[in-house]
Amino acid sequence: PEQLAAPADPHLMEAARTAASLMAKKDWAGIETLEDAYQMAHEGEHSEINSVFEAVISEYFPVSVQQQFVQSQLREHLERLASLEPLDWRLSVRPRRAGSDG
Repeated sequence: PEQLAAPADPHLMEAARTAASLMAKKDWAGIETLEDAYQMAHEGEHSEINSVFEAVISEYFPVSVQQQFVQSQLREHLERLASLEPLDWRLSVRPRRAGSDG
């Protein structure tokens, strides 16, 4: 309860605001293929939001929970990325636009 009521770390909050701002500025409408979306997701995974996530996990969770959680998340994430087939296929997948019949 004391941790929940305590003020947030100012550096952590600034990193979170910066990461959120950068993601909001992305050209989401510019995504034309699954490859575009893949690259944007990959970029997001390596953004400053990871430093925020890492700080929260390391500060507020016991080491045993940290290890299990991080390992399971990494495995799941890598499996999803690996299932997206080769680059040629990702480039061929086009988005469905609102109001289209495709």
